Amino acid sequence: MARKKVAGPTRYFPKNVWKKKEIENHILIIGNDDLCISLVNLLAENKKPVTVLNPDTSLFSDFPENKFVRIITDNPANNAVLSDSLYPSSKVLAVSDNDAVNIITALLARKKHGIENVYIKVSDPELNIIYADQGISELSSEKAEEVFEILFPAVNEEK
Repeated sequence: MARKKVAGPTRYFPKNVWKKKEIENHILIIGNDDLCISLVNLLAENKKPVTVLNPDTSLFSDFPENKFVRIITDNPANNAVLSDSLYPSSKVLAVSDNDAVNIITALLARKKHGIENVYIKVSDPELNIIYADQGISELSSEKAEEVFEILFPAVNEEK
């Protein structure tokens, strides 16, 4: 498969999918639960480019190869890995089962990389004082379809 180098940190994307338009709509998900898997499936079905950052190689071991999905099996708490994975995302979802990783991911995406559409899932509501005034949206739904509607409201209105 032909590869095209994209400006910024070294990342290579399949030429036929990762065009400028798709990169602008690219989603990064840090997650390791059913919501993550369901959402990746839903995004792939709707031909939305998505990268999943997850250290658990077994989570997506049965996931069929899909040209819209890129899976990075590395530690999302590693700042270098996370910073590199954030490019070229236009939307970031931090939905792992680790509140600290989710908060760090969301803050890095929003403050360091200037990504405007950042969504977070936390289990301890008292932690929202850390990110509440940073323009980070909290996800309350555990349903992939509802999260998809939040990410792409116009897509669902057309159907």
